[in-house]
Amino acid sequence: MRPGRFRLRKTTDIRQEHPIYEIVDEELRTLFDVTKNDGGVYEACIMDNQGEGRVVELEVLLELIQEARRKIEADE
Repeated sequence: MRPGRFRLRKTTDIRQEHPIYEIVDEELRTLFDVTKNDGGVYEACIMDNQGEGRVVELEVLLELIQEARRKIEADE
């Protein structure tokens, strides 16, 4: 599997104070989006194949990614 090419796309939600930045692929399918909720917490919403999303705080997601990277490097 080759890595995909991704870019940011800005979108908005009229019910929300802050913009949403989507990470989209070449076919403009959303992989996940990042925003700041009205409570001031940064969140990422990870999309599934049907366009449904699961929300996780951005800091938690970044910590998990870094932990996975450390474990991979430790296994090399």
